[in-house]
Amino acid sequence: MGILRCQVSDCERIMCDRYSYTYGYICDDHFEQLVRLGPSVDLDAFFEGTLDLPEHDEEATRAYYDTLFRRQPL
Repeated sequence: MGILRCQVSDCERIMCDRYSYTYGYICDDHFEQLVRLGPSVDLDAFFEGTLDLPEHDEEATRAYYDTLFRRQPL
């Protein structure tokens, strides 16, 4: 068995166990990033490292969704 390096550009992780016949191996960190980004990501750009990832401010996002989905009294 050889080194199973993550195929995402500039990733140095090895021994990755997720594999795609199209894209090759991916580490758990990049897999989780894809999950957070959703299914409409341009995978070619993601693996090439050319995907323009938006800045993510968790507090601002939470505030936005708290406003959009208000808690209802029980």
